Amino acid sequence: MLGKGAAAAQDLVVICGMIGFIIGAASLTGFGMKLAGAIVDISGGHLLPVLVLSMVASLILGMGIPTTGNYIMMALRPPPL
Repeated sequence: MLGKGAAAAQDLVVICGMIGFIIGAASLTGFGMKLAGAIVDISGGHLLPVLVLSMVASLILGMGIPTTGNYIMMALRPPPL
């Protein structure tokens, strides 16, 4: 019983570790803030273009990042200034 639980948790641990590396890299390089700033600048602050550009960014990031990491990257709230 414990062996099956450990085997099932193993996949989750690997995914969480990978997400940690992705978030750490995005935080250290400032990529998340640069991407969010670029999307808002290009859209002129209007909501509909922000949504469309966010969709395109999510699709592009999804080509190289696993789905869970992509979701967390796009949902990552920038820290307050």
